[in-house]
Amino acid sequence: MRVLNPEKVHWRRGIQAAARYLAEHDDLRVPYACRTPADWSPADFPLGAWIADCRRYYNEGTLAPERIDQLEKLGMLWSSFDASFEQGLAAAAAWAAEHHVGLAAPVDATHGDYLVGKFLSNQRAAARRAQLLAHHQAEGSNPPDSSIAPPSPTSAARHSRTSIPAGARPGPSTGSAYSGVPTTTSRTGAPSPATPTNSSSRAKTSANGPSCRHAPSVD
Repeated sequence: MRVLNPEKVHWRRGIQAAARYLAEHDDLRVPYACRTPADWSPADFPLGAWIADCRRYYNEGTLAPERIDQLEKLGMLWSSFDASFEQGLAAAAAWAAEHHVGLAAPVDATHGDYLVGKFLSNQRAAARRAQLLAHHQAEGSNPPDSSIAPPSPTSAARHSRTSIPAGARPGPSTGSAYSGVPTTTSRTGAPSPATPTNSSSRAKTSANGPSCRHAPSVD
């Protein structure tokens, strides 16, 4: 008799649910509270928590290389901040392709339900802060606004993208052993296997479970 490995079964269910979500939403920006609908296979799978765990274990360096490869083939972005930026980038490119004015979008411009104008305004403001900081660093002086913090490597890379090709789409990042089973953290700080929780301990849901549609966000 073959003995099933619960951890491997959980991982396969996660990949299956992620592939179905990708087919329906064209990305893996899964809300944390998302559980798969009853007509999916697997049904009632905690996909949002599973995706979050994958990102966490990747950042800790404990996600197995073959599993990283599986997720990256689905277009996984390992940072939720990068995912948000790529979402804005794709929406801005689509808006520019429709309006033929480059990225000169008014602040109230939208693409679908995404706030393209606000996204671009935020990116320009961040770029100005980064340029001001670089100027003062080159002169060896302090910026007039003490609240300006050095840009992170990720934000610096974002600001270097001076143009967005029409039709640009988010792509997988490059990048390590994750058990595939969600864990919790004990009071001592050590990870321990998560125990099933009842519905009252989760986010409030509708009769069909929490929505798996991601809400529009602005980076």
